[in-house]
Amino acid sequence: ELQRAQTWLPTTATVAHLEDAGIHKGRTQYRVAFTFTDQNGETRSALSTERLTSPPPPGSTIAIHYNPDNSTEANLNNLFYRFGMPSLFTLVGLVLL
Repeated sequence: ELQRAQTWLPTTATVAHLEDAGIHKGRTQYRVAFTFTDQNGETRSALSTERLTSPPPPGSTIAIHYNPDNSTEANLNNLFYRFGMPSLFTLVGLVLL
């Protein structure tokens, strides 16, 4: 996972639409479908793996990371992929001090 955090490229994407991902604890969850332009100038589409209860609206701009070796692999930014698991442990350790 840390290698992925270091090699995936950041960019912006446009939310194309939302897909219903079911209900959890009484709240509807959604997966975000988005489009972005990769480092070769090609437009790509992807569907988030995260399930969100408060997703960004269609047409909005979001921050993502994608795999430059396979730009069909992309996902919404989050702390885990951006900074890696060691940073998460550091943050938890600082909070516990």
